[in-house]
Amino acid sequence: MDYKNEVEDLLSRFSEYKKEAQVMEKVKGSADTLGMKIKFLEYCLDLLDTYQKELVMSVCVNGISIRKYSQHTGMSRNFISKEKNKVISLLARFFEIKFTNLEE
Repeated sequence: MDYKNEVEDLLSRFSEYKKEAQVMEKVKGSADTLGMKIKFLEYCLDLLDTYQKELVMSVCVNGISIRKYSQHTGMSRNFISKEKNKVISLLARFFEIKFTNLEE
């Protein structure tokens, strides 16, 4: 399974999914699949280099455009775009390692 789209979705709706997972955990008393994935995503984000995490959180989670992020950081838009894709691919690889055997 390709986890890239799933990781992008989790990042783009991170705050919403995190709240939903917290409610589900409170109601059920344990984390559901969404909750497990959000917690794992948070763990994976903490493994990234600081600039990678800031880039992904700014562009994917907070919805700041690559152009604005480029102006703010001084990094080129091309670099930001490539780095964002690289980080998402890395996160997708982590998800593949974690969840492939669980879903079979």
